[in-house]
Amino acid sequence: MSLQNIKVERTKVDYADLRSDYHVALYVQEAKAELAQTGTILEISGEGDILSDEIKIGKRVFFDNKQIEVHSELEYDLQRKRYTFKTGELAIDKGEFEIVGGVDVDQKRIDLDFKGINTSFQTINSLLSSDLSKYFSAYRSKGEIYFAGRVSGTYDGQHLPKVSIDFGAKNASFFHPEYKKQIKDVNFTGHFDTGKRNHRSTYRLDFQDFYCSLEDKSLRGNFVLFNFDDYAIDLNLVGEADVNTLLLLFSREYVKTALGVLKMDLHINGKLENPSLTRNIQANGSLGFQNISFVLTGEKLPFNKINGVLTLRNNDLAISNLTGFVGNSDFILNGFINDISQILLTKDKTYQMQADFKSQYLDFDELLRSNFASRDTAQAKAAKYEFTISPTVSLDLNCEIENLRFKRFEGRSIFGNIIIKNEIAQLNKVSFSAMGGRVKVDGTVNSKNKNVIEVWTDANLFNINIDSVFYVFKNFNQDWLVDKNLKGQLDADVNLYLTLNKNLVFNSHSLVANINTSITNGQLNDFEPIMKLSKFVEEESLAKMRFSQMTNEIRIENEKIFLPEMEIKSNVSNILVRGTHTFDKKIDYHLSVPLKSFIKISKKRDYNQNARQGMNLLLKITGTTSDYSISFDAEAIKDRFTKDFKDEGKEWKKSSIRNLSLLRRH
Repeated sequence: MSLQNIKVERTKVDYADLRSDYHVALYVQEAKAELAQTGTILEISGEGDILSDEIKIGKRVFFDNKQIEVHSELEYDLQRKRYTFKTGELAIDKGEFEIVGGVDVDQKRIDLDFKGINTSFQTINSLLSSDLSKYFSAYRSKGEIYFAGRVSGTYDGQHLPKVSIDFGAKNASFFHPEYKKQIKDVNFTGHFDTGKRNHRSTYRLDFQDFYCSLEDKSLRGNFVLFNFDDYAIDLNLVGEADVNTLLLLFSREYVKTALGVLKMDLHINGKLENPSLTRNIQANGSLGFQNISFVLTGEKLPFNKINGVLTLRNNDLAISNLTGFVGNSDFILNGFINDISQILLTKDKTYQMQADFKSQYLDFDELLRSNFASRDTAQAKAAKYEFTISPTVSLDLNCEIENLRFKRFEGRSIFGNIIIKNEIAQLNKVSFSAMGGRVKVDGTVNSKNKNVIEVWTDANLFNINIDSVFYVFKNFNQDWLVDKNLKGQLDADVNLYLTLNKNLVFNSHSLVANINTSITNGQLNDFEPIMKLSKFVEEESLAKMRFSQMTNEIRIENEKIFLPEMEIKSNVSNILVRGTHTFDKKIDYHLSVPLKSFIKISKKRDYNQNARQGMNLLLKITGTTSDYSISFDAEAIKDRFTKDFKDEGKEWKKSSIRNLSLLRRH
């Protein structure tokens, strides 16, 4: 019996095996077949065009929306329910495949051999599941690329057939049409096998004797991926590559542009799954950076001229003379990081780093607005900063910075140690030159609270220009006493506590400070409250007050500055001053000045200087810095009068006792 010219057109075939989790959906556009029977054997030959909607095995989808051309001759044994492919040719995405072997429907067993004919990278990619093939679909290849394999074994609901594939490339090249870059001279041999137990745990993928050239650079190595239940790798890679070529060939997700050369000599082996538990990843070798420059996606500042060597030994990373620029800032870094593999592969893994950091110039304004700002606050044209200390950082850093700029602050010759752990930064013996003098600082910055940064500081200031302090700190957000009014050199011991928010905005309510100060060669120029005393003193003297030294212990708390009584020895007089000054600009100052200093000396009248010896003028300055008054200090005068009266009474009593004692003797 025979049938000829059998035609099938516009027919959909849909088959699902829920127990085995298979699904096949095909659309036969047009097919022709011939059938002949001899005994229990059906001989079938045919050809046709089939559109594969999907062939799904488990979660993987194969032949997703693929056009397939079929040419085949097969036999079907009606008694044994077995298909035998005498010839089977498939054309998919311009790739050709040959299939021979058999499928036993009754025994649910498959034995098929397949190979590619005139294959290309696209041919192999068409065999991958759709979730994998989409990453490589744009790539093209030239040269000899081959593969051949075998599928054999039972395919019931509890078992899958064994798969073994040999593949490789000889003098091939791969390129991406959009980027116009290519990997040339590609040679390797590969093998995939499902292993003895035909289970994911015994799957193995090998790339051996790999070699390729990128531009004028070359790479060689071997790669093994095994145990697909608990992925493990064994990678050897030696050579160098142009980073721009690597970037163009693979991914732009994190890096926008890149230049320079990356030199590699790496050996990595171990498990990728649960590395924090297994700790089986071992990394050894080195990475060299040669004039590498790049810009990260979303960043404003470029990383330029990065040079140096990273050396791996048993997962520990040594950083040797890593130099470069971030924007205008430069750096030299030498250090050591423990267990780098755990950091890369384990989420929220704390890394421990010891390092020496040097820089000729750091521009913190630029750095904080760009590469190291929070993505929530680094808005276009924004000047916001957001400061955090990562909980995954454990750092012991010795710093040596020649110049540093942050807002109005300019520091030089900065030395010290910073220890960061558990979201706390500890500053140890940090010293720097700034504002005309030298500063030494020990302190703590605590960012554990997500909304507040706490700062404790002990600082020693030596020979600092006081007008520079007021300028750097923008006159402490007041305009009553500003940098142009002040001159002199400041020595101080400062102990303070304060808090800031994440944008480094100071919370004035939190400030508590004790400051022991000494100002030498001081000047108080054109200070309005003093100038208003000109009706008593020559105006020229008040406009340019000079004092050789002034010392005091100042306390700041509850937004109020407490100024204990101190003596100012000036060119005008020896003045006693005490008082308070609140952050909302309320002032209450009390002055005691020898009266002779505050009465103008008339050229026409002669005053008896001796008559004024020991007398003081008691004044007060009260109100706000924008609306204040100068008046006699009635309370102080009353207190002084009471004290003087008591003192005179005591003296009269003592004198009377002495006189009475003399009379008794006589």
